[in-house]
Order: sequence, then structure tokens, then C-alpha cells
Amino acid sequence: MKKVAFLLIISLIVFSGVAAAQVGGDFVFRLGYDLSGEMDADFSVDGSNMEEMSDTLDVESGYSLTAEYRLAAADNFAYGAGITYQLDRDIDEDDTDVSFSFTPIYLLGEYRMADNPIYFVGHLGYNFFSLDDIGIDEENIDIIDQSNSGGLYYALGGGIEFEERYVFEMLYTVNNGSTEIEFEGEEVPNGNGVEDGVLEGDFKYTKFTISLGIKF
Repeated sequence: MKKVAFLLIISLIVFSGVAAAQVGGDFVFRLGYDLSGEMDADFSVDGSNMEEMSDTLDVESGYSLTAEYRLAAADNFAYGAGITYQLDRDIDEDDTDVSFSFTPIYLLGEYRMADNPIYFVGHLGYNFFSLDDIGIDEENIDIIDQSNSGGLYYALGGGIEFEERYVFEMLYTVNNGSTEIEFEGEEVPNGNGVEDGVLEGDFKYTKFTISLGIKF
């Protein structure tokens, strides 16, 4: 998945550069710093009488890479598409060693104030989800299979352009994803003694991102 995301970014860079040269749009590459965020997690286990569990977890800061193509429209509007690759980040909780990342692909709409470098932007799309581990004690549980699924992505924010080609932007972003883990064993994360089952988890990751970009 991570290799696919990287190849998608490279492909978008090449395609956007060619398209920008032909039709006059802008290609933007940005490096982002994702401030500490929160992960809302909801868990349930099929095949057991275990009650659903919900928790809000702190997430450490991280970095992300973004490639976008923007095409100007009438009346100070612009539209385009983009992809962001989040480098792995960790859950910031004691006794928890969990890392994850999202890779959203999205459409964007931008409104620019007249004769002003300030703009407002919104994103809407789908994100892929990568989750390596959720902290199951594998000494007592055999994980048979794990599958991760992406979900809805959206963001709102604004930015400012300066010196004609540089962009500073701040976004509030929401990533959704899920996982399904089939296991056999004597324990599950809450210790209820389920022998086997399917652990299902739904996740909502919210954060603020500040980024610096360059237009081509």
C-alpha cells in the first residue's frame, strides 16, 4: 500500500507538470506538519458477547507530502485534485505501540479573495488506510487474517500565497478507516476470554495540518 501511494504521488507530479504546461494550471507540491491529533476508535468482536468498546486516543505529530493540480475558473474560483501521503505516526498513549497512516485522494475547490493573496479551500475524497498493529497480545492470540479499509476524507482551511510561487496553508482534516482482524486464542484486548472471533474497528482521525508549498 505504501509503495502504491508513493507511485501515485510520483505519477500525479509527472501528469500535473505536463498538464500545467499545456493548459495553464498550477501544480503545487507541499510538505506538511501534522499537529498532534485525536483518533476516535470503536471496537466490537463478532462471535462473542463482548460489549462494544469506544475510546478517544491522542496521536503524535507527523509529516505528510502533498501533490495537487489546480485549474483557475471564473470569478476567483479554482478547482483541481490532489493526493496526500502521511508518513506513519504513533498513538500517543502509555503501553500502546500502534502506528498508522492515511493516504487521501481528493477533489478540491478554492475561493480566492479579489486582489488578495488569501484563499479558502475545501477537500472531499476517499482515503486509503494502513494499520500495522493494534496492540493485540500475539503470545495468546493467533491472528489469522487482517484487512484494512479506507473511507471518507474531507478538509477545510485556507492559505496565503507570497512571492508569486510559494504557498502557506492550514487545514483541518478528517480521515476515516476501518480494520477487520480474524483471530483464534484465549484472550482479546479486554481479556474476556473469547476463544475466537473477528475484531472489527472503526477509526476517525482528526488533526490540523500546516504546510509550505511551491507552485510550478
